[in-house]
Amino acid sequence: MYIPDRVAENLRFLIREVQLQIGRTRVFVRERSEATEDSLRGRDNYIDNLRTFIQRASFERAGKADNLAVPMAATTIATNLERIADFCIDIIDQLRHLDEDDWPAVEELEPFLAEVERGLSHVERAVLERDVHEALEICHAEPRLDELYSEAFQKRLASMEQGERVHASITMLFIEHYFERMGDSLMNIGEAVISAALGEKVKIGQLWALQDSLQDVDPLRAVTDVHLRVPGESRSGCRIATVSDPASARAALVFKEGSLDKLRDEQQAIALWEQLVPGISPAVRSFHENGDRAAMLMEFLGGETLEQVLLQGTAAQLATAVEQTGRTLRHVWRETFQREAAPPSFVKQLRRRLTDVLAIHPHFERRSTALGNKRIPSLAELLDALAEVEGRVGFAGSTLIHGDFNLDNIIPDPEGEYVRLIDLHRSMRGDYLQDMSVLLVSCFRLQVFERPVRARIRSVTGAVLELARAQAAEWGDTAMEARLALGLVRSFVTSTRFILDEGFARGMFLRGMYLADRLVAAPDLERFRIPADVFRD
Repeated sequence: MYIPDRVAENLRFLIREVQLQIGRTRVFVRERSEATEDSLRGRDNYIDNLRTFIQRASFERAGKADNLAVPMAATTIATNLERIADFCIDIIDQLRHLDEDDWPAVEELEPFLAEVERGLSHVERAVLERDVHEALEICHAEPRLDELYSEAFQKRLASMEQGERVHASITMLFIEHYFERMGDSLMNIGEAVISAALGEKVKIGQLWALQDSLQDVDPLRAVTDVHLRVPGESRSGCRIATVSDPASARAALVFKEGSLDKLRDEQQAIALWEQLVPGISPAVRSFHENGDRAAMLMEFLGGETLEQVLLQGTAAQLATAVEQTGRTLRHVWRETFQREAAPPSFVKQLRRRLTDVLAIHPHFERRSTALGNKRIPSLAELLDALAEVEGRVGFAGSTLIHGDFNLDNIIPDPEGEYVRLIDLHRSMRGDYLQDMSVLLVSCFRLQVFERPVRARIRSVTGAVLELARAQAAEWGDTAMEARLALGLVRSFVTSTRFILDEGFARGMFLRGMYLADRLVAAPDLERFRIPADVFRD
């Protein structure tokens, strides 16, 4: 973690000043000296100025740096050091509320002061030498200060229940709570050093999970030997990063840390897909549970996603990728099809996400109105009518579905027969049109507007529609188009919660409303056809 000389110099000064502020706080606790208080308050502006300089220099460096981890870490470290110094002033202010008889003996606050000093003693080496072991020592101060605060809380509570020195007990609780918050700041500093060393933001719990997972794969590989990188944007609730070893040619791994239920679902889904099509999913190398959290190391699937091929590949590469996607789906459908109903739930899914959509686009809330003699239903009324339509277009058949069949979860394999799939935790038995509708809208919602690219997008959506129609004909799914239209309504509308471009979001929402109105008005749902212009720009 290289830090420019001027930033490093000012970080040294800031660390030293915060250590001195803790020392002055100890002196004030012992002596209640006005001179010490004046010294404490007098250094506050200097500390603020150091923090401001470090932040400004870090922001300037961030504008020129390929790797933002270091400037971000320097900013976080400076901010939390200054916060610890501010807590010293807060403690002095609270001590002023105590009478002489209530003045705490130094031993009551000494364990807190000693623990903060111990944590701060590791900061300079951790920061300037990129020493992860020193950073972990900083992080250890947080649970220790939490424990001290918990013990103090119980003591103060017992005292107040006895009616003894209630005012003093409340004041002391405030003071001890400031020390507990210093622990949080020390944790932030330690995590910032670790994040800069590994190349990405990481929490201490995620670090332990990563270390345990790495030990399963390679007992000689330490967490300090690897580099983390977040592979693009992710809206998942899990922490996701690729793990690589810069010093060797070892293949990268994917590290996931998050909800136990979610990761366990993905682990089980991977096993299911692997049994169906060997090699279609990333191999799980390690799985660790810790309470309601879990961590997993998986094989990293190299290659371009279908989205990348669509946007950047040649026409031949795109045609091959689309054909391979279709071949994969037909194989999965053939192998897993069962004559059992999988009632569609598109309207339920839409309703569940509607609050998030309206939080971003409140003007989408359609109220009932009239246009001449024609009454236009509200959005709520329209969804009620769609739910009734959905009840009439079921199909007595189900297959294994991916559950989140977006372009960026599909990886064409130039050397294989089938595509490979990632992010499988939503896999289940269900309506094959769930995957079809998600794939169609994930194509359309790409915010790339050059005509040649939009033409390629239309070619893919056309191929996906033909695939769905051919499969429906084979199975005798006579209401396929109406049910697929329901899925498109769901995906068009709910996808807008990820789109801030008002014009583009409104266009997608109106397409959903257009299909919804056509479905509700359709006299014969088995004769319903998706309008050809719904994917036209």
